[in-house]
Amino acid sequence: MSSKLELPDQLYFKIGEVARLLDVPPHVLRYWEDEFPRLRPHKSRGGQRLYRRADIELLVRIKTLTRDEGFTIAGARKELARQQTSHRAGDAGAVRPGHEESDIADVAALREEVERLKAERIILATARATATRRLEEQRQALFGLRAEVVALLESLDQRKT
Repeated sequence: MSSKLELPDQLYFKIGEVARLLDVPPHVLRYWEDEFPRLRPHKSRGGQRLYRRADIELLVRIKTLTRDEGFTIAGARKELARQQTSHRAGDAGAVRPGHEESDIADVAALREEVERLKAERIILATARATATRRLEEQRQALFGLRAEVVALLESLDQRKT
């Protein structure tokens, strides 16, 4: 496989498209997601994996390490971490030419994730408030039943005497 993969001009790629581009089955891509923490494709509302160019570049590197260079999964994980560390040390503060599009997509995906988390927090707060209100209503109902039971018991005691 050539080191430079020609990708169609689009922001996101579905798992089937990526599998065809890399010539690997989709289950291998899902497995690599579990094994490589840096590989986190965005997921659509329907749960469809959406890979960015940066994800595909990482997948190409993973495939090269595991299939061509003979690394194990653990070895490939360590090698990628080593390369990332050396890349950061050598390029501290440098702009990555040609990565602007994937950076923009990354920022957009992060914004979507933040918005989703905010929405979840609102939903959880609403659910918590509803649950608290219902518990208070049930507590009041139980106090009312307790008062009725006490009154009935007192009534029975008065009848016996």
